[in-house]
Amino acid sequence: MLINASGQVTDNSGWKIYYDKEFLFSLKYPPDWEFHNDIKDVKCMLYAPVNAVAKYRSNIAVDAFELPASNQKINVRNFAETSFGQLRKNMKDCRVTVTKDISGNGVPKFLVIANGIVDGKYLYFKQLYCLYDNVAYIINYTGEAGIKDPYALAAGDILNSFTPQKTMSQ
Repeated sequence: MLINASGQVTDNSGWKIYYDKEFLFSLKYPPDWEFHNDIKDVKCMLYAPVNAVAKYRSNIAVDAFELPASNQKINVRNFAETSFGQLRKNMKDCRVTVTKDISGNGVPKFLVIANGIVDGKYLYFKQLYCLYDNVAYIINYTGEAGIKDPYALAAGDILNSFTPQKTMSQ
């Protein structure tokens, strides 16, 4: 069970679980979301079911990489601001609506929510940044902005389920 951003309890008992053995993290996702771990430059990609109203298919991309020794002391807020700043350069009319430290249980996490125009599409972004055990994680939800997104709550629950681990037995 998860409590989402709206304070609602989500029954995720039927959700699938992805474990990444290289970067030691897990992520839960609804069974009707399409999973891929064969896409260049991302650890895994989740696609929401097709929405007849949307022109853009909502998705979650997860990236992970080891921090270089020179960056191992960076804090999660600076990491998020730097990483989001790179995305922001490709956006027109970017509007950031939330920046929030959501660290807990010894795991530094930072949330950024924004929208803007990328490649001519008005998009909504919900990004979770995490630094744990010298690994940087970026979990990015992208959906079409300006429409009632039926997958936004599920995406928030997926982001909330993200758990880095020092070992797979934790």
